[in-house]
Order: sequence, then structure tokens, then C-alpha cells
Amino acid sequence: MQPAFIILGAGRPHTGEEHVALRSALGPSRVLDWLLRAVGPIQPVVHFVGGYQVETIEARYPEFTYWLNGSWQSTRAAYSLLQVDLPSFSDCLVSYSDILIRRSLVPALRAVDADVVIAVDSHWRKRFSGRTQDDLARCEKVCLHVALVTRLGADIASDVASAEFVGCVRFGPKVIEMLKGDKASLRQRLRQGNLSDLIEVLRMQGFT
Repeated sequence: MQPAFIILGAGRPHTGEEHVALRSALGPSRVLDWLLRAVGPIQPVVHFVGGYQVETIEARYPEFTYWLNGSWQSTRAAYSLLQVDLPSFSDCLVSYSDILIRRSLVPALRAVDADVVIAVDSHWRKRFSGRTQDDLARCEKVCLHVALVTRLGADIASDVASAEFVGCVRFGPKVIEMLKGDKASLRQRLRQGNLSDLIEVLRMQGFT
């Protein structure tokens, strides 16, 4: 079955007016172009969950399957993901629309035998020059024991976190089955949840 790639891009950017997915990343390439190149070798069905400026994105990328988060102004990424009709997916990658990933990350995520596999940045404290302590405190963080995630969330103190969750994750078929069966209750529980909050719920429920 053809894999799925779900891009979460419903929210308004923190700065500026242009949707962050449409901003220049390098030369003529937009952030979305980087994401598409990274997943190109697996030839996925691309799904985009939109809200803010979704018409502009749809006009430039008509080949995507689109889902609307009509509550994008008052919800976050976990709620956006739960707008997608998941039953036909046996395995999928999910990404925020404002990140840049290399092509090598995709096979690395797919090679790990686990229900949930996440990408993290272990150099998160110094990756960006001038990053403030407030930004470090707000970002989605991870605690690790070797390669095993022991906790995720923005509420983790910066001084105890192992890395930053970069906003890219692979969900295996057992997770997809759970999400499609429990979608309504998860929507209520995670209206203000980030993607890391959803993953933490899965971890607490015993998924590997």
C-alpha cells in the first residue's frame, strides 16, 4: 500500500503574513518543496491539513489531498491531524509544515521497528544563533534513555531535556488503528495539544 505523508499547516505564522510553508528556504525552493523532496523516494500520497491561507497553498500545490481544520485559530497540531480520515493508511509520516528535513531522515524513520518513531535535534540548544531562553522553554522537548523516549512535551524543563522534537514522526499501523477508533475523544482531549502531546498519549498507552 502506498505510504501517506501528512503535513500539518493550519496555523498562522508567529511572524509575518505569508504562510511559513510557502516561504523561501534556499533559492527558489519553498519550505514545502524541501519536504516534498525529502519524501520523494517513497512516493507517498501527500495530505495537507490547512486553515490559514489554505486557498493559496491549494492553488500552488493542487496535487495534494486537502483537509480543513475549521477551528485553526483556536486549536493546535494534534487537533489538525485528527481531521484526517485515517482508515486506509497502514503506515504514515507526519510533519509540521515549517521544518526542513534531509532526504536521509525518511529511510531512517522507516527503518526503526517501533509503533512510533520521532525525529529529534540533539543540538537544539545551539542550533540557531540568538535563540532565547523563552523559546527554549516553549519548544517541544524530549527525554531519552539511549534511543527510547521516556517523555515528550513543551512542559519539560530545558535543563533536563535530552533533545528537541523537530515535528516529524512516523506512525505504524497499530497507532493508525487506535487513532481512527478513538478520534472523537482525542479531539476533545487534545484541542490545544501539540503533536508531541499526542505522541505522549500514545506512549502512556503502551505503544513502543
